[in-house]
Amino acid sequence: MVQKAIDHIHAVGKEQAFADITGKKPGWIDRDLYPVVFDREGNNLAHGQNPKMVGKNFLGVTDAGGTAFISERMELAKTHTSYWHDYKYKDPVTKAILPKTSYCQTSDDLIVCAGVYKR
Repeated sequence: MVQKAIDHIHAVGKEQAFADITGKKPGWIDRDLYPVVFDREGNNLAHGQNPKMVGKNFLGVTDAGGTAFISERMELAKTHTSYWHDYKYKDPVTKAILPKTSYCQTSDDLIVCAGVYKR
């Protein structure tokens, strides 16, 4: 899902790709798996599950354990081109707080991630 999003960004350009991902077009959401795209300042540029997240800065947002997980994600991106990132987040289906892991890749000035809940 992450590589697919990066390939799409390169193929059609950022503006169209972000609209496609955020617009929930077929192929961009699979159950609870979807891509999210951030710039390196923590601004959400595309969100496959919740369009209301786009345009917001998430640097100060904490997970259920109190960790500023997006800030942590931005720090990891400074030294890794791809990485796994663990945090705790509310499952949109069950509303329970669950451990979640996201796979992230950097591409130019972007950080593209997709995460799964550890059930």
